[in-house]
Amino acid sequence: MNKQKIISLKLVIASIAFLNANVVHSAPPPSAAECDALLQITVTDMDFGSYVGGTTGTIVMDTTGAMIHTGVIPASGSVGTPITIDLVAPGKNCNKRNITFTMPNSITINNVSGSPPTAITITNLVSDLPTNPFQVRNVNQINIGGTLTATAGDAEAPYSGPFTVFFTFQ
Repeated sequence: MNKQKIISLKLVIASIAFLNANVVHSAPPPSAAECDALLQITVTDMDFGSYVGGTTGTIVMDTTGAMIHTGVIPASGSVGTPITIDLVAPGKNCNKRNITFTMPNSITINNVSGSPPTAITITNLVSDLPTNPFQVRNVNQINIGGTLTATAGDAEAPYSGPFTVFFTFQ
């Protein structure tokens, strides 16, 4: 009698384990809306460094932060920082879903402490995104560079303004 009970108990345990494994593997993939809610984004601000006031010209920054100055005289030791967007799509296989990334071609920012208020437009925005759409498991950071046109009347930094990008899960 004892042996019969032990065998029955093992069969019940095996059945439950099989059912649980089946449930885990047959769960539906996350929806685009669920993944959108789970996507975590951290942004590092763009910095064109310092340049001599009163000069005019352009500063072209690539996605690595390397800059080419035309007409503008950079301050000694001045370095650039592109916009950096770090992405994390935790759990639920969201990192395997395709995402389409969309950004504007230019942005306008305003000085927040200078007087008089001035605006600067950063044009020719470019990202280092290798493919679009992409998956977060393959791309977890996007860097963005652009071209700043400086005029003699620009106020000193800091400048701030909206930069709207879209991540659309498919």
